[in-house]
Amino acid sequence: MRLTLIVLTTLLAGFAVGLISPGFLPIPQTWAQHSAQYTLRVAEQVSLASEIRSGRQEDLLSRIEARLPEYVQTIHDDPKMKSSDLGAASLSAIKSYYVRNQIPVPGEIRGVLEGVPE
Repeated sequence: MRLTLIVLTTLLAGFAVGLISPGFLPIPQTWAQHSAQYTLRVAEQVSLASEIRSGRQEDLLSRIEARLPEYVQTIHDDPKMKSSDLGAASLSAIKSYYVRNQIPVPGEIRGVLEGVPE
């Protein structure tokens, strides 16, 4: 009787832990999400290569540089992106881009990038 009670208690505890523990584990990226992100990156790279190959690299550069402040603000305003390693690395890369190329940092993101390490 005592052994049956111990086994039953152990099974119930294991069942409870099994039900609760997935809520504490990070959710892995599904294959569908991965494949969608990968194919989007492929399409972006082909588009970039086409722009460069056709001699429109200056236009491409100006479009990308015009969007950098928006990227900084979006990462800064989203708590999950801002606290992630990729978010911090992205902000750092953008700040380094401005410094390395001696481009003045736009006023709307200057305050955000001041606290970001290069």
